[in-house]
Amino acid sequence: INDPKIRELLCKLENIIDVWDTISEILRHGGIINTKFCDFLIYWLYDKLKDINFSVVDVNNLYTKFRKKLNSDATKGKCFNFINEEYYRKYVKAYDKNVIKNKKELYEFLDYYNLIKSKLNSGTKNRDQYCNYIKYIFGVYTEMYNQYNSKGLKIYYKELTLFDDIFKKKNEELQFVEKNCPNRCLNLVFKANNKNLCPSTKEKPK
Repeated sequence: INDPKIRELLCKLENIIDVWDTISEILRHGGIINTKFCDFLIYWLYDKLKDINFSVVDVNNLYTKFRKKLNSDATKGKCFNFINEEYYRKYVKAYDKNVIKNKKELYEFLDYYNLIKSKLNSGTKNRDQYCNYIKYIFGVYTEMYNQYNSKGLKIYYKELTLFDDIFKKKNEELQFVEKNCPNRCLNLVFKANNKNLCPSTKEKPK
């Protein structure tokens, strides 16, 4: 790995994995299981990568070394099984910075959705800020879904499935955000022609 920022990132990842059991025990007391710790680590990696002007070669080496470290005796099997589809869906070697950003943003929203929901339920004075954020994320989902279908980007499978589990399978959640954030066309997120039915806001709210 030639890029010092990528080398530093790999070093941080390896250091975290070296104290895996200690961190895992602390998180376990907070109700966070090993697989969730894995998610945090992987999306933390994506968050760092999106701000680095990396080369594909360096990042590929980073992914390879990170995978090898995760599959070492100390952590083998604690994240996922490396021989089944779960590995390929969960630990995605993404090289496009926009793809990395989309995966990180959608997962982060879904992870904090219950907190956002509680804020909306409490009558927060920042309702517009939360609602604009939700609309933005729904736009991110639409972009990812369209790329998943048109370009076969299977790398979005995990995040799209998590979103569908909350807002498609549990329609009451979609009804909730539509009710609490009206006039933003949130109920059209699963409509194929939603861009024509409602203007999209892809710019991230501040």
